[in-house]
Amino acid sequence: MRETAIVTKQDLQITSINKLPSGRGMTADFRGVKLINIYAPSGRAKKRERDQFYSSEITLLFQNIQTNILLGGDFSCVLEPTDTTGHCMPSKALETLTLRRLM
Repeated sequence: MRETAIVTKQDLQITSINKLPSGRGMTADFRGVKLINIYAPSGRAKKRERDQFYSSEITLLFQNIQTNILLGGDFSCVLEPTDTTGHCMPSKALETLTLRRLM
């Protein structure tokens, strides 16, 4: 099973760790910042699964956030052809995903 992780030094205090049931996303709090790490489904064969991830599953990570957000991870797609040097796999679902919509 593929899952995400947040790795820190031993003396850094992160709290409120939450994971998606699929393991494809997680959150943690660090000094007033909500850390969000995602691992979206990849490849042409998983386009529908990836669109579902962006349109509904990922929204669970953004519930009740009252702080600054640092979002990172493997998005497995791009928004514009200029965002890649390889084959362009744009995602309309990622394009429509906005923080305003999620909160």
